[in-house]
Amino acid sequence: MTTEQTTKVYNQAFAYFVNGYNIMPIGKDKKPLLFKWKHLQTERVTEEQIKKWFIDEFPEANIAIITGEISGLTVIDVDTYKQPNTSPTVFPPTFTIKTGNGGFQLYYQYQPGLTISAEGYANLPAVDIRSDGGYVVAPPSITDYIDNGKKV
Repeated sequence: MTTEQTTKVYNQAFAYFVNGYNIMPIGKDKKPLLFKWKHLQTERVTEEQIKKWFIDEFPEANIAIITGEISGLTVIDVDTYKQPNTSPTVFPPTFTIKTGNGGFQLYYQYQPGLTISAEGYANLPAVDIRSDGGYVVAPPSITDYIDNGKKV
């Protein structure tokens, strides 16, 4: 990762932080770079931690937003490579981003009682819910998984 990309990621991580989202560094494999991260579901990160993580310790890190009550977010994650005809229009309109593997994430205000579910809905096998206990990969992250959900 170039210095320019590191700066871009750090600036976006800081922007998420100042907008109330709890974040952490993740690798290109979408896994946390922190040995322990579950405490971040209830403890706010600090400006100093963000600088330490994204500039000093993990300059090639991607950004994860910790979902659930701590960030005020519940995210519906749709992997269209699992079910190509799943459209975001089946869900209520909201802020939506396209993911690196061609799917999409729909960001909603936190819904208490929802936890993470991976393929927990038989009629929507491509849909995962990310809320308490989970996280999502956030822009401008670049992961290794960009072709039908498989590492490239």
